[in-house]
Amino acid sequence: MKRRTILSGLAGILAAGAAPAVWSKSFAAEPEKGKRVVIAGGGFAGCKTAVELRRLVPDAEIVLIEPQDGFFSGPSTLDCVFGRKPFAKATRSYALLAKKGIRLVKGSVLGADLDKRSVETSQGAFAYSALVAASGIDLAPEAIPGLGDDPKANLSLYDRAALPALAKALAGFKGGTIVVSAPPGAIKCAPAPYEYALLLAHHLKSRGIKGKVVLIDERPNPQPQAVASGFSAAMDAFGPLIDYVFQEQVVRVDPKKREVETGLGDKVAYDLLSLIPPNRGSALVKKLGMVPGGDSFAETDPTTMRSKVHE
Repeated sequence: MKRRTILSGLAGILAAGAAPAVWSKSFAAEPEKGKRVVIAGGGFAGCKTAVELRRLVPDAEIVLIEPQDGFFSGPSTLDCVFGRKPFAKATRSYALLAKKGIRLVKGSVLGADLDKRSVETSQGAFAYSALVAASGIDLAPEAIPGLGDDPKANLSLYDRAALPALAKALAGFKGGTIVVSAPPGAIKCAPAPYEYALLLAHHLKSRGIKGKVVLIDERPNPQPQAVASGFSAAMDAFGPLIDYVFQEQVVRVDPKKREVETGLGDKVAYDLLSLIPPNRGSALVKKLGMVPGGDSFAETDPTTMRSKVHE
């Protein structure tokens, strides 16, 4: 099944608009009867898992724990920041999940006792028969010296809280250099940095804004590999509007001087900084003890997504 088909199907599962979800006001620590599956995280993975489990295991109690008021569609991010779609239209209510018999708890998972099968949340402790960690990735700006010094200095495409400010900055951009990046290591949505750079270049060109986009990428060519040639050709077509710095990465940021430094010691001045920080496994999977050794991602069986650390 194609990625776009899956995403559009999930969009239909969720009610349109950002009306308040039907959050459970009270909740028993133990399941009323039968099995209880607790899902931590209400993104694409969490919502789809909840809906499929409701269909496949109709007698189980399905509980979705999510700190946000509504579901924000990540694939709509670029449309929103470039002013093509209001943020409200990219946000959906969780109410329809409640109508399907899925229990919704507005809160955060703080930890769990995996031996006792109990999860600790900001709304109390709940017993479970199975636990699904669907919390996505965390950003690690601290991995790059200086990047976390001033959170407002870097308007990242991957930071949901920064998106309105990024949209405002792009709408008011008068010219200069925009520095973006494809971070080292595993990354959520590999094509996003290249799509973003191309749309930035189009934004400049279509508005007659004098400037350029500097894309710093540790890889030798755009990702994923299957579409690398297409991305490369598209970037070449923009000529000097895109400066693609490949096989290099940002190693330091100086928000006061408004410049970034690469591993080769080159310094690039910027007028707008929009780096994607390194991606890490979420704090939740670490709290649950699913991250072995010094790795940053949970170790799972790729065919079942079951944790290899905890059965």
